[in-house]
Amino acid sequence: MVLRELLSRFEDMSPFQHAAVAVLTPLVGFVLLFVLLGSSVIPPAYVAIASFVSFGLVIPSAVIYVLAIYLREEG
Repeated sequence: MVLRELLSRFEDMSPFQHAAVAVLTPLVGFVLLFVLLGSSVIPPAYVAIASFVSFGLVIPSAVIYVLAIYLREEG
């Protein structure tokens, strides 16, 4: 329910807002991973796995989702 509401809000965003999200998401992710890497609480192997999953799966999936929104609106 909450996810569907967030996705509908995301679809209603302007192209400028989509671009801002696309630029800021990896930046925030990199900063978070660098903070976690410097932390002694979380092992570096877990940080490496998290970076692989987030930048190898999540970001390309988000880009494909945004492209699908634009293709659906134009077509």
